[in-house]
Amino acid sequence: MFYEKTYVSYKDWLTSLALRASSYGMILSTLAMRDENVQADLEQITVPTLICHGEKDAVCSYEVFEEMIQLIPKSIVVPFRKSGHAIFHDEKDKLNRTMLMFIQNKNEIKS
Repeated sequence: MFYEKTYVSYKDWLTSLALRASSYGMILSTLAMRDENVQADLEQITVPTLICHGEKDAVCSYEVFEEMIQLIPKSIVVPFRKSGHAIFHDEKDKLNRTMLMFIQNKNEIKS
């Protein structure tokens, strides 16, 4: 989940959030991620789309990220080199800057 070490209490808090979620919903979500082919859906996205991905992500492989880039025509790609799956934790300042620039329609987003 994390690239950098984090506090045990923080990991415990995130785990507690997951444990409070519906187990039925979590199971169905996991099965859908494994079994559903969303390629056709991604190809239909026509608005500018920001794609951020942690290069050290062990949950969602870099290959999935690269596929999204190819399937979403107007995608803006920002790799997070020092992040795992939790880019909101590993590189929160960069993520906030990146999203703000994207929302403000800046043409260049610096990674």
